[in-house]
This record gives sequence, C-alpha cells and structure tokens, in this order.
Amino acid sequence: MRPLLQLDLANLTARRQLLLYAALPLAYIVSGRLGLILAVPPGYATVIFLPAGIAVTAMFVAGGTALPGIFLGSFLLNLWIGYLIAGRLNLTQIAAALVIAAGSMAQAAIGGTALRRTIGYRAPLCPRLPSARAAPLSDERDHITWRSVGARRSRIT
Repeated sequence: MRPLLQLDLANLTARRQLLLYAALPLAYIVSGRLGLILAVPPGYATVIFLPAGIAVTAMFVAGGTALPGIFLGSFLLNLWIGYLIAGRLNLTQIAAALVIAAGSMAQAAIGGTALRRTIGYRAPLCPRLPSARAAPLSDERDHITWRSVGARRSRIT
C-alpha cells in the first residue's frame, strides 16, 4: 500500500514545491512577526516589511505557483497578530486576515509580473551557457556552477 502523501526529495520539482508551500509561508510568517516586533507603537505598522519583498521575489523567481504560499503565509501571520491583539479570534479578524492575504497576494503578483516583464526571467545575472545546454546528463550541481560562473562573467564585462 502506497502512502497518501509521498515526497521524493531527489526530484527537483518536489523540492521546489516543498520550498513554495512550506518554507515560503514560514519565511513570510517569521520575517513578518520580527518586523512587527520592531514596529513603532502600537505595533501594527512598520516602515520596512520584509515579507512583501520575499513575496515579490518568490513571484519573480517561481511565477504564479508561489501565490498560494504567499496567501497562506500572510493569512496565518495576520491571524496570529489578530489573536495577539484581542486574545481570541472572531469572524471579523478572520475576514480581515483573508482580505489582507488577498491584498498581499495581489501585491506580489503585480510586483513579480512587472519585474518579469521589465527585466525578464532568467535575470541577466543567471545566463544559460551553451556548455550547460550541451550536457543534458550533467547533474544539478554542474548547472549551478555554470550559472555562478556566468553571473561572475556578466559582472566583469
């Protein structure tokens, strides 16, 4: 009998999905909470909100597949903040968290799409080199090495 949920970490797609649907919301929540701890009293607004940058970057790099992770991270962060302020959750706080999460997701979608259209993806610092395409059987480490060599080359020229 096969398990209902099986995650093959040797598969590149599975690792990417794990990052998008587990690590992205976690990074959003942790950085958002740290940002709000450092906020000016009463503590619900901050000058620099790191999760917004994380969300736009995720949308730029991963495309639309990052949007559910962004929504989940924002929703859970705002539920947590609402609970900390009131000591309980009610329907109004849940609705506010949903609206804020939808806004955060829209912000990331617009920002990431604008970046993709403006500078394109693959970004100029990550060019594909002909030798990387010529060796389809090379492993992922070789591809990362070639991308970093290409990034260094593009900075020099």
